[in-house]
Amino acid sequence: MEKTLIHQSIQTSVVAITAAALLSFFSFFDISNSYAADNISHKDAMSILIQETTIPDIQEEMNQNFIMERQGETVLDSFSNATKKKKTTKKSKTPKDTNQPDSQPVGPDIRGGWSGYIDLIGKEKESVTATVYQNGNYVVITTSSHQKYGQKFIGNIKENGFILAYDQRTGEDWTTHSGPATKKRIDLYDYVNIAKHGYRDLDRLHLER
Repeated sequence: MEKTLIHQSIQTSVVAITAAALLSFFSFFDISNSYAADNISHKDAMSILIQETTIPDIQEEMNQNFIMERQGETVLDSFSNATKKKKTTKKSKTPKDTNQPDSQPVGPDIRGGWSGYIDLIGKEKESVTATVYQNGNYVVITTSSHQKYGQKFIGNIKENGFILAYDQRTGEDWTTHSGPATKKRIDLYDYVNIAKHGYRDLDRLHLER
Protein backbone atom coordinates (compact mmCIF):
# COMPACT_ATOMS: atom_id res chain seq x y z
CA MET A 1 0.00 0.00 0.00
CA GLU A 2 2.82 2.38 0.95
CA LYS A 3 4.66 1.67 -2.31
CA THR A 4 1.47 2.35 -4.25
CA LEU A 5 1.01 5.72 -2.56
CA ILE A 6 4.64 6.69 -3.25
CA HIS A 7 4.27 5.66 -6.88
CA GLN A 8 1.07 7.67 -7.23
CA SER A 9 2.75 10.66 -5.58
CA ILE A 10 5.65 10.50 -8.03
CA GLN A 11 3.24 10.23 -10.96
CA THR A 12 1.30 13.25 -9.67
CA SER A 13 4.52 15.31 -9.35
CA VAL A 14 5.67 14.37 -12.84
CA VAL A 15 2.28 15.28 -14.28
CA ALA A 16 2.30 18.59 -12.41
CA ILE A 17 5.80 19.47 -13.55
CA THR A 18 5.04 18.45 -17.14
CA ALA A 19 1.84 20.48 -17.13
CA ALA A 20 3.66 23.47 -15.70
CA ALA A 21 6.38 23.10 -18.31
CA LEU A 22 3.83 22.98 -21.10
CA LEU A 23 2.03 25.98 -19.62
CA SER A 24 5.30 27.89 -19.42
CA PHE A 25 6.16 26.87 -22.98
CA PHE A 26 2.87 28.17 -24.37
CA SER A 27 3.02 31.18 -22.07
CA PHE A 28 6.35 32.10 -23.66
CA PHE A 29 4.70 32.51 -27.05
CA ASP A 30 1.84 34.49 -25.52
CA ILE A 31 4.31 36.76 -23.75
CA SER A 32 6.51 37.06 -26.87
CA ASN A 33 3.51 37.97 -29.03
CA SER A 34 2.15 40.33 -26.40
CA TYR A 35 5.42 42.17 -25.89
CA ALA A 36 6.24 42.20 -29.59
CA ALA A 37 3.31 44.55 -30.07
CA ASP A 38 4.90 46.82 -27.47
CA ASN A 39 8.34 46.64 -29.13
CA ILE A 40 9.82 44.56 -26.30
CA SER A 41 12.61 42.30 -27.46
CA HIS A 42 12.75 38.51 -27.32
CA LYS A 43 15.45 38.74 -24.66
CA ASP A 44 13.30 40.95 -22.39
CA ALA A 45 10.27 38.70 -22.91
CA MET A 46 12.36 35.69 -21.86
CA SER A 47 13.50 37.50 -18.71
CA ILE A 48 9.92 38.34 -17.79
CA LEU A 49 8.82 34.74 -18.39
CA ILE A 50 11.60 33.43 -16.14
CA GLN A 51 10.61 35.83 -13.38
CA GLU A 52 6.93 34.81 -13.63
CA THR A 53 7.68 31.06 -13.57
CA THR A 54 7.00 29.75 -10.04
CA ILE A 55 8.38 26.17 -10.20
CA PRO A 56 12.06 26.35 -9.11
CA ASP A 57 13.34 23.44 -11.25
CA ILE A 58 11.71 24.75 -14.42
CA GLN A 59 12.77 28.32 -13.65
CA GLU A 60 16.37 27.23 -13.15
CA GLU A 61 16.38 25.25 -16.40
CA MET A 62 14.82 28.14 -18.32
CA ASN A 63 17.33 30.53 -16.77
CA GLN A 64 20.25 28.33 -17.83
CA ASN A 65 18.84 28.00 -21.35
CA PHE A 66 18.39 31.75 -21.52
CA ILE A 67 22.00 32.33 -20.40
CA MET A 68 23.26 29.85 -23.00
CA GLU A 69 21.18 31.58 -25.66
CA ARG A 70 22.60 35.00 -24.73
CA GLN A 71 26.13 33.60 -24.75
CA GLY A 72 25.51 32.05 -28.15
CA GLU A 73 24.26 35.36 -29.51
CA THR A 74 27.33 37.14 -28.10
CA VAL A 75 29.64 34.65 -29.86
CA LEU A 76 27.72 35.03 -33.12
CA ASP A 77 27.80 38.84 -32.82
CA SER A 78 31.56 38.78 -32.20
CA PHE A 79 32.10 36.47 -35.17
CA SER A 80 29.89 38.63 -37.37
CA ASN A 81 31.72 41.82 -36.38
CA ALA A 82 35.11 40.19 -36.93
CA THR A 83 33.98 38.98 -40.36
CA LYS A 84 32.71 42.42 -41.32
CA LYS A 85 35.96 44.00 -40.14
CA LYS A 86 37.97 41.49 -42.12
CA LYS A 87 35.94 42.18 -45.25
CA THR A 88 36.17 45.96 -44.94
CA THR A 89 39.82 46.11 -43.97
CA LYS A 90 41.93 46.62 -47.06
CA LYS A 91 45.70 46.79 -47.03
CA SER A 92 47.10 49.80 -48.80
CA LYS A 93 49.67 49.13 -51.50
CA THR A 94 51.03 52.68 -51.26
CA PRO A 95 54.63 52.51 -49.98
CA LYS A 96 55.86 54.45 -46.96
CA ASP A 97 58.82 56.76 -46.95
CA THR A 98 61.42 54.74 -45.05
CA ASN A 99 64.34 56.97 -46.01
CA GLN A 100 66.12 59.43 -43.77
CA PRO A 101 65.00 63.05 -44.28
CA ASP A 102 66.75 64.82 -47.15
CA SER A 103 68.15 61.59 -48.59
CA GLN A 104 69.91 61.83 -51.94
CA PRO A 105 67.70 60.87 -54.88
CA VAL A 106 67.86 57.26 -56.03
CA GLY A 107 68.23 57.11 -59.80
CA PRO A 108 67.64 60.32 -61.77
CA ASP A 109 66.92 63.50 -59.82
CA ILE A 110 63.30 64.25 -60.78
CA ARG A 111 62.55 66.75 -57.99
CA GLY A 112 60.87 70.02 -58.86
CA GLY A 113 58.37 71.39 -61.35
CA TRP A 114 57.11 69.77 -64.56
CA SER A 115 54.54 70.33 -67.28
CA GLY A 116 52.80 68.03 -69.72
CA TYR A 117 49.44 66.31 -70.12
CA ILE A 118 47.24 63.58 -68.74
CA ASP A 119 45.30 61.42 -71.18
CA LEU A 120 42.63 59.20 -69.60
CA ILE A 121 40.59 56.68 -71.58
CA GLY A 122 37.24 58.17 -72.55
CA LYS A 123 38.30 61.70 -71.52
CA GLU A 124 39.82 64.63 -73.38
CA LYS A 125 43.57 65.09 -73.06
CA GLU A 126 44.26 67.72 -70.39
CA SER A 127 47.31 69.96 -70.07
CA VAL A 128 48.75 69.86 -66.56
CA THR A 129 51.57 71.06 -64.40
CA ALA A 130 53.12 68.83 -61.77
CA THR A 131 55.41 68.91 -58.77
CA VAL A 132 57.62 65.97 -57.85
CA TYR A 133 58.87 65.27 -54.34
CA GLN A 134 61.72 62.76 -54.15
CA ASN A 135 63.40 61.50 -51.00
CA GLY A 136 65.78 58.65 -51.72
CA ASN A 137 63.66 56.16 -53.66
CA TYR A 138 60.37 57.62 -52.42
CA VAL A 139 58.42 59.68 -54.95
CA VAL A 140 55.27 61.80 -54.77
CA ILE A 141 53.88 63.29 -57.98
CA THR A 142 51.14 65.90 -57.61
CA THR A 143 49.39 67.23 -60.72
CA SER A 144 46.94 70.04 -61.48
CA SER A 145 44.51 67.65 -63.20
CA HIS A 146 40.76 68.19 -62.79
CA GLN A 147 39.89 64.62 -63.79
CA LYS A 148 38.26 62.11 -61.44
CA TYR A 149 41.71 60.66 -60.78
CA GLY A 150 45.31 61.35 -61.75
CA GLN A 151 45.94 64.15 -59.24
CA LYS A 152 48.39 62.41 -56.92
CA PHE A 153 50.73 59.43 -57.23
CA ILE A 154 52.92 57.89 -54.53
CA GLY A 155 55.53 55.25 -55.21
CA ASN A 156 59.18 54.33 -55.61
CA ILE A 157 61.87 54.88 -58.20
CA LYS A 158 64.77 52.54 -58.91
CA GLU A 159 68.37 53.31 -59.86
CA ASN A 160 67.55 52.66 -63.52
CA GLY A 161 64.70 55.21 -63.47
CA PHE A 162 61.81 52.72 -63.35
CA ILE A 163 58.85 54.13 -61.38
CA LEU A 164 56.01 52.21 -59.78
CA ALA A 165 53.46 54.61 -58.28
CA TYR A 166 49.88 54.32 -57.04
CA ASP A 167 47.07 56.70 -57.87
CA GLN A 168 45.75 57.94 -54.54
CA ARG A 169 42.16 58.12 -55.76
CA THR A 170 41.81 54.69 -57.38
CA GLY A 171 44.69 52.69 -55.88
CA GLU A 172 45.74 51.62 -59.39
CA ASP A 173 49.43 51.16 -60.15
CA TRP A 174 51.10 53.28 -62.83
CA THR A 175 54.54 52.49 -64.25
CA THR A 176 57.12 53.85 -66.67
CA HIS A 177 56.86 50.67 -68.74
CA SER A 178 57.57 52.48 -72.05
CA GLY A 179 60.91 53.82 -70.81
CA PRO A 180 62.61 54.88 -67.57
CA ALA A 181 62.21 58.32 -66.08
CA THR A 182 65.02 60.81 -66.68
CA LYS A 183 65.83 64.28 -65.40
CA LYS A 184 63.83 65.68 -68.31
CA ARG A 185 61.05 63.16 -68.91
CA ILE A 186 58.50 61.10 -66.94
CA ASP A 187 56.03 58.90 -68.78
CA LEU A 188 53.61 56.99 -66.54
CA TYR A 189 51.01 54.51 -67.81
CA ASP A 190 48.15 52.49 -66.37
CA TYR A 191 46.44 49.60 -68.15
CA VAL A 192 42.64 49.88 -68.17
CA ASN A 193 39.53 48.17 -69.61
CA ILE A 194 40.82 44.75 -68.61
CA ALA A 195 37.59 42.80 -69.10
CA LYS A 196 36.72 44.40 -72.42
CA HIS A 197 40.08 44.82 -74.09
CA GLY A 198 42.52 42.65 -72.18
CA TYR A 199 44.97 45.38 -71.08
CA ARG A 200 45.08 47.08 -74.47
CA ASP A 201 43.99 50.57 -73.39
CA LEU A 202 46.23 52.88 -71.41
CA ASP A 203 45.82 55.94 -69.21
CA ARG A 204 48.86 58.16 -69.52
CA LEU A 205 50.64 60.94 -67.63
CA HIS A 206 53.40 62.53 -69.68
CA LEU A 207 55.67 65.14 -68.10
CA GLU A 208 58.68 67.07 -69.44
CA ARG A 209 60.92 69.97 -68.45
